[in-house]
Amino acid sequence: MTKNLNFFLLALLSIHASAFDLSKLSINEGFSITIFAEGLDAPRQMAEGKNGVIYVAERGGQIVALSDTDNNGVADTRIIVADGLKYSTGLSIYDGDLYFSEISKIWKIENIDHWIKDYDVNSSMLEKVIVVDNLPDEEWHGWKWIKHDQDGALYFNVGAPCNICLSKNPQFATILKYENDSINYVARGVRNSVGFDFHPISKKLFLQIW
Repeated sequence: MTKNLNFFLLALLSIHASAFDLSKLSINEGFSITIFAEGLDAPRQMAEGKNGVIYVAERGGQIVALSDTDNNGVADTRIIVADGLKYSTGLSIYDGDLYFSEISKIWKIENIDHWIKDYDVNSSMLEKVIVVDNLPDEEWHGWKWIKHDQDGALYFNVGAPCNICLSKNPQFATILKYENDSINYVARGVRNSVGFDFHPISKKLFLQIW
């Protein structure tokens, strides 16, 4: 958990790493902060695959894989997994498959770690498989955060299309759950969630609201 937390902080800092003086950040004793990767395009969500590969959803339209092949704490390999996406902010790994979001769609790439392991510059881009494609396409609060629970159900948010409004589309301002090819409502009245996770013991869903 600590490792994942550190990676999350480092990715956010890498947006404009040169503008930060890391020595001015206040952290608890026993922890440290370093730059793992720089030059990322507004990274939002990430997940760790096998062999320490860090998959990052860049808001600018790409999903990238970062690797530290010489174990010096700095990513030295960057592979584009998918590109040409619209606000590709959400990302989750389950059962070896990589799931990632656009505003109105959620895709997956199967067996992602196998492809990364055998990757070279001549490798063809992996096929994207559509998972959900009937979501609203309004950009305001349209960026997704996605997460699987322990049973493999996929949770994601659909933000409201404005700050203060009502919409006839019931999917707006909700947390939704995709399971067994159907979408069900988990929570309503959530204007926009920029992150959520499950408690490791109680399995309750905790949301960060923006």
